[in-house]
Amino acid sequence: MMKLKHLAYYICCYIIKFFSFVFYPCKGFGLENIPKDSPFIICPNHISMFDVVALNMVYTKPMRYMSKAELFDNKLIGGILSVFGAFPVKRGMGDVGALQNAELMLKNNEPMCIFIEGTRTKNSDASPGKAKSGAVLIASSVCCDIVPVAIVYKHAKPRIFSKSYVYFGKPISSTELQIENNDRNDIRKAANRIMSTITDMWKAGTEQCRK
Repeated sequence: MMKLKHLAYYICCYIIKFFSFVFYPCKGFGLENIPKDSPFIICPNHISMFDVVALNMVYTKPMRYMSKAELFDNKLIGGILSVFGAFPVKRGMGDVGALQNAELMLKNNEPMCIFIEGTRTKNSDASPGKAKSGAVLIASSVCCDIVPVAIVYKHAKPRIFSKSYVYFGKPISSTELQIENNDRNDIRKAANRIMSTITDMWKAGTEQCRK
C-alpha cells in the first residue's frame, strides 16, 4: 500500500505541475543518468525557491530535501516542506543530527537532494557559487553516488511563461570522490570537483537555451 505521505506528495506534485506547466514550463534532460536501484544524492545549483518545483516537474519520484531550519518555524511552510520530503538542517552549525538523519534516509534507499552551494547564488547572472562540503561528506559515508544537476532559466531567474531547464549529469561514485578518512582537503577537492562539473553543465545549458 502506498504510504500516506507519498500519496500527499504525488497529489501536491500534480497540482503544482498543472499550474507550472502553463505558467512556468520546464524540460528535463539526462534523466537516464539517475541510478535505478541504488541510493543517490542529487546535487543541483541553487538559483531560486522555484528550483524545487523545477526538479519535481521533471523527476516525479519522492525525494528528500535538506532545508534550512528557519523555514520550519512557520508551521504552514514547514508542513508544506514536509509533504515534499524536506527536513531541517541548521546551517553553519555542524548539525550532526541532520547529517545522521540524511545518512539513515539514504541507507533506506530514499533519494535525496542537497543544493551543493547551501544557499541561493548571489551572482547577478545566476551562475553557480561556491560548494559546501555536506553532500560529498554524506556520499562518502554512505558510499552512494552523486548526480550533478544544472538548473537553467531562460532569463537567468524564473519568470512567468518563461522556460526552465534541468540537466542531469552522469553519476559520480563515492570511490571517484577519493576521500580517505574524511580528510578535509579530500572533502574540499571532491566538493569543488562536483561544483566544477555543475558549473560546466550550467554554462552549456545557458548557452543552448538563451540563443
